[in-house]
Amino acid sequence: IQKARTKHRDSANGSRSVGGHHLVDLDSPVVFCPQRPSLKQLYTTRLKTFIDYEYGDFNYQAFDIGLHFAEYVGVDAIDYSRYPDRTFQEKWLRVYLRSWYSEMGKNPDSITDQHVADLYEKVNKFAMGAHIYAALWAFIQAYHSKIDFDYLDYGIIRLTEYFRMKAKYLH
Repeated sequence: IQKARTKHRDSANGSRSVGGHHLVDLDSPVVFCPQRPSLKQLYTTRLKTFIDYEYGDFNYQAFDIGLHFAEYVGVDAIDYSRYPDRTFQEKWLRVYLRSWYSEMGKNPDSITDQHVADLYEKVNKFAMGAHIYAALWAFIQAYHSKIDFDYLDYGIIRLTEYFRMKAKYLH
């Protein structure tokens, strides 16, 4: 994990800034992430949930959760009113933290409202990075892809959302 953290810190050097704030400096743990959290990748049985790890790798925990929330808005018919509100996110994050604490051998009962609020802030700042990532990917696809999809429009929409979130979370 330390190697992954160092790799991300080094690769982000010089370009890790989102609106002058350094995502790396938010001190989000580096964890193994699916990094492509579409619902089609979750396979649930009565006992287990399996995730398609084709794109899995180590990344910042808050980035992967931010990406997860960003995907709620859809792709073909993007609707940012579906982006989870603070109440939903905090409930989701509390459940996530309880599970993560248990996996890490920590006491889940030690999670405070401040832990949840801190993760909420990190997740939404990293979600901006997810929007930049998606916008850049879409602009590249607009040039190269043969798939019938308006990648340029998709990229503009994601970039616009980045600027909206920047105004909200980087005050």
